[in-house]
Amino acid sequence: SYGDVLTTGFEDFELVGGTVTRFYSGEVDVLQLTTGEDNEQNAAWFNESVDVTKDFVATFTYNPTKGGSKHPADGITFAVQTQGTDIVGDPGGSLGYVGIPGNKVSYQFNLYDNKNGPTPGTKYVQGDSSGSYDQPGELTIGLGKPTDVVIYYYSGQDPTLHVYLSQDGSYVYSEEHSIDLSN
Repeated sequence: SYGDVLTTGFEDFELVGGTVTRFYSGEVDVLQLTTGEDNEQNAAWFNESVDVTKDFVATFTYNPTKGGSKHPADGITFAVQTQGTDIVGDPGGSLGYVGIPGNKVSYQFNLYDNKNGPTPGTKYVQGDSSGSYDQPGELTIGLGKPTDVVIYYYSGQDPTLHVYLSQDGSYVYSEEHSIDLSN
């Protein structure tokens, strides 16, 4: 995992890993998941179980920065998982997500461009995988490109995870995925 996630109210999150820090920057709280060194793996989990039989919404700004690395990598995930608040997955390209046991779903943001494999972009994942990213429409996931994220879960008759991304407030990319998080 790499980059800053900007939001307010981080007192409601359990931080897992040695380099996760919170600080105030201007008008927002900043959660820095890593320092940019190789193979870091950290997590920030909401410290109360979310009732996935009901609708919920999560909003944040993903603002990747170079940090201490010559080649920033790898990215972050927004994940829903069943193992509690003291768990983190594998480092590097696994984005701290792959390797978490049990049922899970994520929306992944990848920064790393190795020219011969995964390229920067996003993807929705159900299960234990990462890789094969696509640029979301006309947006560019990368350094200096803060991305506003809204993830909305509709739990009704046809449960659906909706993802909305925007940059500079001008272009909005959206996708939706049918999934019942209560199963």
